Amino acid sequence: AVTTANTVWKVHVDDAGFTKVATYDASAAIPAGDCMVATLPDWSGRIFFVTQQGLVGVINPSTGTVKTLQLPAGEGIFNSLAGDETGAIYLVTTHKLYALDADATGQPQVRWSQAYDRGTQQKSGQLSQGSGTTPTVIGDDLVVITDNAEPRMNVLFYDRRDGVADRLL
Repeated sequence: AVTTANTVWKVHVDDAGFTKVATYDASAAIPAGDCMVATLPDWSGRIFFVTQQGLVGVINPSTGTVKTLQLPAGEGIFNSLAGDETGAIYLVTTHKLYALDADATGQPQVRWSQAYDRGTQQKSGQLSQGSGTTPTVIGDDLVVITDNAEPRMNVLFYDRRDGVADRLL
């Protein structure tokens, strides 16, 4: 669970409710005025998080070490994350779809990124000008998002291996 103090809580859930098991503090790595939006463990157990102002972080749960990657200025993140069995974490900013992973030291790195049509304005009901969706992993080869095109949004299908746009609906 992401907190307003820029920490991540690991919780155990059972019939009795929630029990906090661990707290990972990423606050020192997040600039003042920014905040965590989402978190997701990868298939190796590392904890990825993203912030509204485009910071991607990886927490090593064994040591609590935090490593970060700042995406280009102006690329905000307003949606959650998806992951797959290859260790990829998918996120969509207000400008691009990204596939990221962590290197052997835990440093987040970009596998690939693809720009999409972010439209000309923030549409009613959306949190930002850009995709209003969390990436969705489909099958063993696709990741899917919506764009913010005019006059209507499209569903975009990308090859998970290289980010090549496969289809547009």
